[in-house]
Amino acid sequence: MNRLRLTCVALGFLLSFTNVSAAEQESRAYFGLELGFGWADMKAQETAQALANATGNTVTYTYDAADLVGRLSFGYWLTDQFALEVGYFSSADYEATYNGTYSGTSWTAKESYSATGLDVSGVLKPSGSDFFFKAGFHDSEVDGVGSFSIAGLSVSTSATYSGSSWLAGGGYEWDLGDASAILSYTFYNDIGGLSTGDLGLLSATYKFKF
Repeated sequence: MNRLRLTCVALGFLLSFTNVSAAEQESRAYFGLELGFGWADMKAQETAQALANATGNTVTYTYDAADLVGRLSFGYWLTDQFALEVGYFSSADYEATYNGTYSGTSWTAKESYSATGLDVSGVLKPSGSDFFFKAGFHDSEVDGVGSFSIAGLSVSTSATYSGSSWLAGGGYEWDLGDASAILSYTFYNDIGGLSTGDLGLLSATYKFKF
C-alpha cells in the first residue's frame, strides 16, 4: 500500500467517528505522545568486511545500534476491548563510520539513515486486563546518505527507499484517570521496503483521553 492510499485510510478512520455522540467520543477517543529507542541492524559488520576485502586492509568501525524514535498517534475504542489507531513515526539518524587505509593512505567512509512512516493498527485489550496487543501495517520511507573521503578528496551519495509491510507489538497501560501511561514494544517489518530494514521500538507513551 503506497503512502497516498494509507493516508486516505487514516483520514477515513479519523472521520469515521464524527457521527458518534460527544459523550461517547469523550470516553473512547485518545491522542498519544510516544518516545523511545528503536533498534535497527545497519549491517555495519558486513559493510566493514566488504571494505576490508576491497582495500586489503583492516577496517575499524562504529555504528548506532539504536536511536531515538518519536511517534504521534490517534485512536478510537470501537468496543471496550478493541480500538483502531493511526500513527506517524520519525527516527533520529542512525550513523556508521568506517576507517582504514589503502596503499598507505587513510580513508573514511560514513553512512546515515533516518526513517519516517504512517501506520494503521488494531489494538486488542482482553477484558479485565491492562495488557494489550496490536497488529497492522505501515507505509514508510528511509532516507540514506553516504560519503567517502581519501587524501583530501570526498564523494557523497544519497538515496530514498519506500515501501509497506506489517507491524506487531504489545504493552501495558496504567490508567491515570483522564490520561494513561504506556510501556510498549512494536516490531516494524521491512521499514522503507528494505528486507534488512526491521525496526524494534521500545517506547513510553503518554495518552490523553477525550
